[in-house]
Amino acid sequence: MLELRVRSSGIQQKQLIFLHVYHHIITLWLCWVCLQERLSIQWYGNRAGDWSAPCLHRLSAHRATSFLPLRRLCTIANAAIHVAMYYFYACQAIGLDVWWKRYLTTMQIVQFIADESGNVMWAYYTKYLGRACSGSWFSFWFGMGVIASFLLLFIDFYRKSYLKPKAGKAAAAKAE
Repeated sequence: MLELRVRSSGIQQKQLIFLHVYHHIITLWLCWVCLQERLSIQWYGNRAGDWSAPCLHRLSAHRATSFLPLRRLCTIANAAIHVAMYYFYACQAIGLDVWWKRYLTTMQIVQFIADESGNVMWAYYTKYLGRACSGSWFSFWFGMGVIASFLLLFIDFYRKSYLKPKAGKAAAAKAE
């Protein structure tokens, strides 16, 4: 929300796009749902409210290590991407052009794919292995929907921002 305030305060003259506003509003709602459903970002704890032990604590070391690092990676990637994004906004605010904006968007898309993979792993461990992970099926489906919407919107943004239109489509658009 701070980002929306800074970006709309006149420091930057560009208009906010739907993707940006939607992303921050729905993320606030997603966080609220996760808190209400006691869903830890890394799925620590269990439904009984014991958040001190990972929900995967009864799994063998091999299976647990294949799951938890992905969730931690998603959390670290999100933080790193936001640091790079705020640096990008700072550069824009002072008039510097950055060459790596496209790669920032690509990293966000990859992060959303990893998030969806982690959500599917939660469902697998919860339903098929019978683990008592924190969260609920409501928070799972809500999170899947939110992240899927982010993924589609960011892919659309990437396509519109960085891919050149095909010659036939550009000529048809000019003719209209």
